[in-house]
Amino acid sequence: MIAAPALPAAKESMETFAKMFSNYDVIIFDYRWEGQYIKYLIKSILMRKPVQKVLFDPIQELKIVLRYAINKKKYKKIVGLGECYSCFHFLKLQSDSINKTGSGLFTHLILDSPWYSLRCFVERICYDPFLPMSPQDGGAPKIVKWCTNNSISKNIILRLFFLLMKNVSIESYLSNLKTPVLFVHGQKDLFVPNNHFNKIWNASDNQNRAVLSTPYKHSDNLGNKKIYRYIAETFIASDKMQDFAKKVSEACL
Repeated sequence: MIAAPALPAAKESMETFAKMFSNYDVIIFDYRWEGQYIKYLIKSILMRKPVQKVLFDPIQELKIVLRYAINKKKYKKIVGLGECYSCFHFLKLQSDSINKTGSGLFTHLILDSPWYSLRCFVERICYDPFLPMSPQDGGAPKIVKWCTNNSISKNIILRLFFLLMKNVSIESYLSNLKTPVLFVHGQKDLFVPNNHFNKIWNASDNQNRAVLSTPYKHSDNLGNKKIYRYIAETFIASDKMQDFAKKVSEACL
């Protein structure tokens, strides 16, 4: 299992998953901006290709770690477990591998609190500019929200942002993905509200998708670790999504 954190969380935030899945070999991926996120983000914004530096640079590093894991042992299953920002990387890696070789690097993907597109990401920052620093609760003053979230301001911000770069979406990666995917979505997620998650769900293959819906917030879905672990391990152990659905249904009876 390759576990990668949300932005700007440190790798220590993923240690809980390593403890939960103690029967697995777990590699926690460590982004190089960990501990100096603000400095790295400002540097990337001032570069020729702003923000894209943050989005795309670590993918090659993650690919090297993944190749190391694959080559170290003849694992029957390689699971990618990502939160928020890392979901984008896992999907891109898997989609690129399928396009180039016909098969993916991962056998299963668990995507916790994924965001649909960069545009949706920016829209939520307009909704509450404090969300990047406090993804669970936000907390910007009402006057700040009013200044950024009214239709005029939002359109100006979006136009200026996408003058610098193009929109990036996971839709294109999901559309050709036949890999079993377990989405984890919190009903109180302010960063990925239900209407944004519905776009993700509708873009994914209905034969290879499942969702664990929780009452929790963004990247904060471990309120009940036993359920999370049971659903995830049952998902990984199932060869077909029908088998997974049957096992979960029987467990609920």
